[in-house]
Amino acid sequence: MGRMKESPRYNVIAVRITDEEMMLLKYLSKKRKTTYSQLIREALATADFPSSMITDDDKMLMICFG
Repeated sequence: MGRMKESPRYNVIAVRITDEEMMLLKYLSKKRKTTYSQLIREALATADFPSSMITDDDKMLMICFG
């Protein structure tokens, strides 16, 4: 049996991207020696979403569900 992960990830998403986006993802992955998943996680964590995209209801949900 495998060891317990500190932050298990159960959610999987599928995204369609262009050939150019895939080339960029491959390039960055090799350059930074990391996975596609980790690159996308970091991009999401550092994304500066316009405040117009996030409603007060969204903020409450983020607080409730962390």
